Amino acid sequence: MGADIPRKGVSGNRVASDREPVGTTSTRCAHLRAGGRRRPLAREHGFTLIETVLAMAIFVGVATSLAGVLTSSIAAHTVSRERTVAEQIANDQVESIRRLPYDDVGTVGGNPPGTVAASRTVTQDGLTATVSTQISYVNDPIPTSYATGANYKRVTVTVTRARDGKQLTRVVTNIAPPARAPYGGINNAIVNVQVLDYALLTPVPGASVTIANGPSPSRTDVTDSSGTVSFAALTPNPLTGPTAYYDLTVSDTGYVTFPGDVPPAAAAHLQLSPSQTVSTAIRIFKPVSIILQMVNANGSPYTGTATVKVTSGLTGVTETIVVTGGSATLTELGGDPIVPGVTYTVKGLKANGQCADPAPRYVPDNYPTDLTTTFVLTWGACPSGTLAVNVKQLGLNVPAATVDVTGGPNGVSLSGTTDSNGDVSFAAPEGAGYTVTATKGSATASTTASVTAGTTTNVTVTLPPPPTGTIVATVNWDTPLASCANCVTLSGGPNGISVTGSTDGSGQVTFLNVPVGSGYTITATKNGVSGSSTASVAANATTNVVVALPTGTLDATVTYGGVLAASGATITVSGGPNAVSVSGTTNASGVFSDTLPAGTTASYTITATKAGQSVSGTFTLPANGSTAALTLNLPVGTVNATVRWGSAGPFSNGAAITVSGGPVGGTVASGSTNASGSYSNTSLPAGTGTYTIQATKGAAGASTTFTIPSSGSTATVTLTLPVRATVLFTVKNNKGTNVGAGVPVTMTGGPEGLSYSGTTNASGQVSFTNVPAASDTYVAKAWNCASTAGKSRTNTITVTSGTTTQSFTLQYNSNTCPP
Repeated sequence: MGADIPRKGVSGNRVASDREPVGTTSTRCAHLRAGGRRRPLAREHGFTLIETVLAMAIFVGVATSLAGVLTSSIAAHTVSRERTVAEQIANDQVESIRRLPYDDVGTVGGNPPGTVAASRTVTQDGLTATVSTQISYVNDPIPTSYATGANYKRVTVTVTRARDGKQLTRVVTNIAPPARAPYGGINNAIVNVQVLDYALLTPVPGASVTIANGPSPSRTDVTDSSGTVSFAALTPNPLTGPTAYYDLTVSDTGYVTFPGDVPPAAAAHLQLSPSQTVSTAIRIFKPVSIILQMVNANGSPYTGTATVKVTSGLTGVTETIVVTGGSATLTELGGDPIVPGVTYTVKGLKANGQCADPAPRYVPDNYPTDLTTTFVLTWGACPSGTLAVNVKQLGLNVPAATVDVTGGPNGVSLSGTTDSNGDVSFAAPEGAGYTVTATKGSATASTTASVTAGTTTNVTVTLPPPPTGTIVATVNWDTPLASCANCVTLSGGPNGISVTGSTDGSGQVTFLNVPVGSGYTITATKNGVSGSSTASVAANATTNVVVALPTGTLDATVTYGGVLAASGATITVSGGPNAVSVSGTTNASGVFSDTLPAGTTASYTITATKAGQSVSGTFTLPANGSTAALTLNLPVGTVNATVRWGSAGPFSNGAAITVSGGPVGGTVASGSTNASGSYSNTSLPAGTGTYTIQATKGAAGASTTFTIPSSGSTATVTLTLPVRATVLFTVKNNKGTNVGAGVPVTMTGGPEGLSYSGTTNASGQVSFTNVPAASDTYVAKAWNCASTAGKSRTNTITVTSGTTTQSFTLQYNSNTCPP
């Protein structure tokens, strides 16, 4: 018969039985066996080696080609079987979804949300597969109806082989709600989200978008080829409460969300009303990097440390970083990834004042294939000026205050300490926006400043006032140091202040608003001489301090010629380190003492004046406690006096002399005449006033006046003692009769011890003239013979002053001659 006819359900290719001969070779062999007798071969001695090798090569070639066919056949059979199993798995997944309530038809956290797992692993009939389920709303409104965007749901089930991810089958079905939504879903809202690349402004497909935090459950979906995803059938938000807004977030591999589109930014933070359709765009980008590379002016690499300021042209945010080693890579700015498609400005500043200011650049170089941009910072001199900062508190300069200068175009951070004048200076790059902050203790204050290249900008920072008190200093330099301009300095204290004041007419200076504390020094200085005292200040209290400058002592003795003390002389003292002018008088001993400013070799001038005569001298008080002792001699003159008895009488030897009056008054000098009746004194004070000189001899005395008007004057005076013109002796015998002429008479003695002799006249009388009448005693002797060899009569008589002629009688007791 002809070929076999295929039965139903059986392939048309006939399948042979195991016992049935297959192919011509089998038939031939069968025929040979049927003959019962083997035909002898031409050669029966066997195969050669070459034949064997050739046969094996042919076999290997045929076997290799058949192995590929066999392998392909096995693989095709396996895939066919896996696809059959996969179809069964997909159909089972669809049927299980159809059995769910309509509101549960959705993936967990998906769009729409539901209870179906978006992906699961299944093992069935030897196949391990991944079942992926995607459920989405379908916008299929009838004409003229309201578009809700959620008329029914489309379910797509995809089964892939687990070992290599090969898709085996894909099943799509639609599931409609069992009943029409009230009002056709008009009370719900729709959000259409488009995801864009920020730098390119192109849609981003395949980005994962999540809407959450609203009254509807959280949903996540991916964007389509237009970068869009829709969230339909959303429950409108209440006006308040935790679900008052929906928040949108986007994620995609290699991308971050633009900071301006992160909730609660308006684009990603939505409040939905019933039937509202909102379209929004969320921008994402691939973060980029800024590479900082520093070189010296000669092009060699800089490997030190520098401060770099990077500013975004988008936000104006500036970040200051410290770069060590000369290079750095920045991936964030202000805590956020660096946004592409923006111009960035980089400025560098080194501690030595050098700057690097490359041109602003668009970052990155070639987005999105090249996500980096390199800024080369070449160091050079900065155009700069000077900030001269003075720190004050209570109007006083504040030393040792910390001053910080920050900001400016390069974002500098400089620090310094004020000097004793409260000053500190900084070299800073030209520009505005500097903040100058001063700090001392707990007090701090700030101000702003700008710098102009090549100029000095003066800045004053005033610290808030601390608790204060008052110091009242009284300055004495022997006497109050009155009206001394800027000669008192208050220094030290907790703030190390230094302020100068002037004394008033009482020698006082008041320092107000002095910060509370100890360690203050009040120093008074005049003409190079200083004195100081310390003080502490309590809050709202006054501290009184006495500051004494060095003093010394003047001891001046005023005399006339170094002999007579000049009491009552007027003394004036001027000059010295404080240019003083004081006056006084000498005491009874001619001494003047005073305490005067000391401390330098500046000379004082002292002048003593009395009765129109003056004498001056100089002295110094070089150190505290010095004593200047000096003697001033007023001018003197001379008096030459002669004392005699009468105008022609004898000179008086030993007459007592007293000199009184003159400029001094009282008894000035005393003495006695010499044998020539002379007295001389060369040390009598000169000047106005009349002297009286008194000579006394016995009971007799005489005086006169004179003056010594000036230094070296000489006064010559004669003092005449009183005399009796005549002393008359009458000589009588024992009978009382005059003896007659020729009787010798002698008289000796008296105040000067003089001797007189003569003879009686016829009347028995003899007279002696110019006899000193000083109530003094004389011895008179008369002889009764013509010569002195006879008998004598001696009598002692007293010649009294005040009587011109005095008579005496000498009477013998015998008239015998010779006796």
